[in-house]
Amino acid sequence: MPASALPTCAPPPPQTSYDVIVIGGGVVGACAAWRLASRSASVLLLEQHDTLHRKGSSHGESRIVRPTYPEEHYTRMMKTSYELWGQAQTEAGTSVFRRTGGLDMGPRGSKDMDAIISSAKAVGVDVDVYHDAKALARRCPGVVLPNEYVAVVNGDAGYVHATKAVAMFHTLAGSKGAVIRDRCRVERVAPVAAPTSGVEVVYSFVDSEAAGPLTNVVRARCVCVCAGAWSGEMLRDVDEGGLLETARWAKAGRNTERVDKLASLPLPLTPIHTSVTYWQLRDNTPRELYSSGSLPVFICYDTKYSNERTPQCYGIYGFPCSEVDMPGCVKACLHSGPPITPAGGMSLNSHLNARRDPIAHEPSVRQVQPFLRSVMPGLNADAPVHSEGCIYTMTPDHDFIVDTLLEERANAASPPSTLVAVAAGFSGHGFKLAPYVGERLADLCMGGDAAAKAREELNVLRMDRFAKARL
Repeated sequence: MPASALPTCAPPPPQTSYDVIVIGGGVVGACAAWRLASRSASVLLLEQHDTLHRKGSSHGESRIVRPTYPEEHYTRMMKTSYELWGQAQTEAGTSVFRRTGGLDMGPRGSKDMDAIISSAKAVGVDVDVYHDAKALARRCPGVVLPNEYVAVVNGDAGYVHATKAVAMFHTLAGSKGAVIRDRCRVERVAPVAAPTSGVEVVYSFVDSEAAGPLTNVVRARCVCVCAGAWSGEMLRDVDEGGLLETARWAKAGRNTERVDKLASLPLPLTPIHTSVTYWQLRDNTPRELYSSGSLPVFICYDTKYSNERTPQCYGIYGFPCSEVDMPGCVKACLHSGPPITPAGGMSLNSHLNARRDPIAHEPSVRQVQPFLRSVMPGLNADAPVHSEGCIYTMTPDHDFIVDTLLEERANAASPPSTLVAVAAGFSGHGFKLAPYVGERLADLCMGGDAAAKAREELNVLRMDRFAKARL
């Protein structure tokens, strides 16, 4: 049968009511679905692209996992995230994490390096601090520490295989009963008509040739928006090209007290295009200098390495040689890039489909080269041997947004129930914390004491911190 004659069909219609609907099947949405299904919640996960697509922020071979952070709250959150990474691998019977140790470096006396050291001390993370290049060379012989730098080494960092990890979380969620639907684009999110409580979601099948209904309407007690770079577009009123029917929320007419943060919209999310670059060893460089036994995953906190259009986002990060991720090459990348600015009101999907930009941005490559020449001279810094694109979704302060957008309660004295929760703006450092975020989203959606504790713990990541800043 010729390919053109192959039949197409929509997936069988799922049930019409769930406890929770998760929008977005990247690593955060997959973790949320896993943690919710682990609590016996009925879950529907909707992904607008193919399940393991490469258009967003969750694809590729490697992401750094580390306990060291300039921000103490992330250092504390990583304790839970490490536990959940371990639990997930045990449940799945597979391994996605490789421990290499971690190396943080930057100008001595800089706010980032001072904060990393103080946060580690406050939370109890074991680190070794190096002020001398010769001392660090005994631990990392391929690294030349600049005279003005300080280095912090910890033994618990490493990396996860990103796409394999996302697949693992999807598998875990599905094994516990979650329904996963890809190529399903959400069109509307609105309150269920009074007196019934809950949320109504309208979604369409992206494959227009599919047999059967092209749209479905489902209901849930709660919706989690985990849509990555698409979150900003989605979290707007439908009249502005978004999916929230805010007028219906305002006129829901239930005998309940509604608590919302709609005044925080639109969220200040800026997708940027980053370049992932791989660099070969020089011909005379022993490979063991840059293997995982000698080179940890590394981050350089130096503000001189940035993109001129996003100077607030800076630094270099990378990984040792591996047999999985471009064998014989070190992955070293600029933690920055130009904003993605669709022209003339074009949607992000249309922009990505029409984009003819080169995957490697020359300014990004030029920022990595001087770092490699001075700090890792055993690498050939003339040009990367391979490059690919990735998207960060930035917030103004580079902190995540993990919060409830809409809640309701029977009266002022009763605890709130989450209607819409949001996890967005992970600013290029969220993958390692996805299990933690998924757990806290499950807390918010399931309610009870755990939800109250999660709200308190997530206070630093509230979305209305930006609305307050605009006042």
